[in-house]
Amino acid sequence: MMNKLAIVIPFYKIEYFKELLDSLKNQTDKRFNLYIGDDNSPNNPIDIIDNSSLEIKYKCFDTNLGKINLVAQWHRCIDMIEDEEWIWVLPDDDLPSNNVVEEFYRVYNLENNKIKVIQLRLNIIDKNSKIISWQKEKSVEFEDNLSFYTKVVKGEYSCSLGDNIFHRKSLMDSGGFVSFNKAWLSDHATVLISSKNGYIYYINNAILSFRMSGINISSDKSDGVDKLKSRINFFLWLKLNENIFPKRPQKDFYKFLYFKAEYYILNEWNFNIRMFYYLYKLRILVINSYNVIPILSILVKRIFK
Repeated sequence: MMNKLAIVIPFYKIEYFKELLDSLKNQTDKRFNLYIGDDNSPNNPIDIIDNSSLEIKYKCFDTNLGKINLVAQWHRCIDMIEDEEWIWVLPDDDLPSNNVVEEFYRVYNLENNKIKVIQLRLNIIDKNSKIISWQKEKSVEFEDNLSFYTKVVKGEYSCSLGDNIFHRKSLMDSGGFVSFNKAWLSDHATVLISSKNGYIYYINNAILSFRMSGINISSDKSDGVDKLKSRINFFLWLKLNENIFPKRPQKDFYKFLYFKAEYYILNEWNFNIRMFYYLYKLRILVINSYNVIPILSILVKRIFK
């Protein structure tokens, strides 16, 4: 049987690359094709690739596109693949458990054409591969995209790029990966639009360990302004594309997007006074309130924190 799964690695960072390839070499099911698209990285991965004993289709691009448009780099990487039906885009510093491919084929063999995205359970690890947090097992096998994302905005579920395996036709018919600045929330939007008119299927016993390495975009604490801009654009995208959901989201669904931004400002991102201007813009859009007092309150809390 032809391999149904394309694993695509958009490569730039080398620090954890060998560990990632080792995890793929140790997969209990080897029925996958592996593609690596090098974003003109200053770190040459050839020795690691040659010593991996994996069959790899590798391409080094002439330009570093990721620093300008990370989603465009993902797209030129998936342009490398051949006839596989499913696409798993793996960041170069994440770490999958060794049974992911095996579990993928278990779901594939269900022959359910309503399954559009297969999602792994997500752990968060640090730069030393120590687990920081872990996601509980989901109590259902599959959900529609509204039910799924209602739990994401409430903080009950997590979502990243590498814990999702996309049905290729559903992904491409939806326009591919949705592009926001720094690809912040691009993974969320892409899961939502790819799974319209279908389901997200959960695999509880296969894990993607998402690495907060300190050198990737997610763990960067200095770019809160850019991430707030992306959150505003994501909200606008959601409002424009409400038809992807089986029914219209309740008003509180959007409010959680705003309150999550408050959390990041208070607990995650480095202080930047410009963040509060964009937080106010987000509040106007989401809560429909021009009251500046809550923004000033957050500013005071952040200063004294």
